[in-house]
Amino acid sequence: MVTKMDTGKKGKIVTLCSNKGGTGKSTLSMNIAAALANKGYPTLIIDADSQCNTTANMYGREKPEYSLYDIFRHQHEGDIIVHPGQIIYPTNTRNLDILPNQQATALAESKHYQAVPRSYLRLGNILRDFVTENYQYIIVDTPPNLGFFIASTVLMSDAVIIPIEAGSQFALDGLYNLIAYLQKLAERNPNLEMIKIAINQADRRTNASQAIIDILMRQYGPENGNFVLETVIPQSTAIEQAQMFRTTVLKHASTTPAAKAFRQLADEVRKELES
Repeated sequence: MVTKMDTGKKGKIVTLCSNKGGTGKSTLSMNIAAALANKGYPTLIIDADSQCNTTANMYGREKPEYSLYDIFRHQHEGDIIVHPGQIIYPTNTRNLDILPNQQATALAESKHYQAVPRSYLRLGNILRDFVTENYQYIIVDTPPNLGFFIASTVLMSDAVIIPIEAGSQFALDGLYNLIAYLQKLAERNPNLEMIKIAINQADRRTNASQAIIDILMRQYGPENGNFVLETVIPQSTAIEQAQMFRTTVLKHASTTPAAKAFRQLADEVRKELES
């Protein structure tokens, strides 16, 4: 396990969430985590998405002995069958560990609703103290919906980032309601102080991308809640290639504009958390 730097402060948990797929959420999660780790910060990435894309890319081995699934599978009995330290593994990036997932987690989701709202707090009760004491930054990838796992991760987080795909005509659909939902969860989580939008897959040469960026700045910029992060992640073949090779852009193509943008975004998030 990565050893946390002695800063005297607890680590920060950042959840990336969206109410739809195809926003680049997993890619953002992995590259933000890798960028922070490359800066020397002990970092953990948690895969809370049962599609397991982050696990496949960052764990990269056979099915782990323990995973996020083991935190929940005996929830109805009230048992905790593993210690958080048992479900954390190293990645091939220095200073970066992963808490992996498996697809079976999705099958157990219906059981979690039997104990709502208490079950929403289970993940945070088990993980928050341990991970914030052992890592400087914890990045959480989540499913593309507003179900149980989104609520569970947001309720243990210090910050939430919403990826918006700048090239999609559907990018803004449901964004207002998503922010309102997150603000409602923040009423139950005193640690959650930051909700931000990250503009992703932008091609400023197209009218569609520029129009979405302009709308976001007008509706959610400094004069309307200041939700939008300044760094824009460009559309890039390097991102597609990194996905094909199951790695991060920072490792696959570290000198590209996309890699530079991910590093800038990680720095911006870090500074926002420290301000």
